[in-house]
Amino acid sequence: MDLIVFPEYSTQGIMYDKAEMMETATTVPGPETDLFAKACIENKVWGVFSLTGERHEDHPKKHPYNTLVLMNDKGEIVQKYRKILPWCPIEGWYPGDCTHVSVGPKGMKISLIICDDGNYPEIWRDCAMKGAELVVRCQGYMYPARDQQVCVAHFASVESSVVPPHHMRRWMRTRLSSWSSRRCSA
Repeated sequence: MDLIVFPEYSTQGIMYDKAEMMETATTVPGPETDLFAKACIENKVWGVFSLTGERHEDHPKKHPYNTLVLMNDKGEIVQKYRKILPWCPIEGWYPGDCTHVSVGPKGMKISLIICDDGNYPEIWRDCAMKGAELVVRCQGYMYPARDQQVCVAHFASVESSVVPPHHMRRWMRTRLSSWSSRRCSA
């Protein structure tokens, strides 16, 4: 196993109460990412982790961010993505402002996006135009929206020429076996 992915809200949960949101806001890096780093190192695995929320630079004047981090198997944060379009009026997160691409396990170019951001083709396209081959979309959606979101991920990945994680194994085996062998041996 090369990469583990935890869902949105898996660390601190969803915050509907502003006082709780501000009180529990953490830093990145911080105590939570220190624990994630230890787990990645001990298990020799990369990880995607959700932090809701990451303390804003102007804390407590501004709300925290809804953040994902991509951590390598050495415990280093190699990507930090802040949700660009918080789902208003439910989520009180401060919006992020850009997508990123990082080289992940076996040389795979990875972008992270969060939940409702994945409903906008411009965000997927931005990741693809920056070179992403895999877009990891962590989301807290549950039934009944789950099936709808799987369809959206399929369409967005096709439109952007990237691969969603639920197809990665088949894609790597059928289309990229020679590519991944070359990349892994380099």
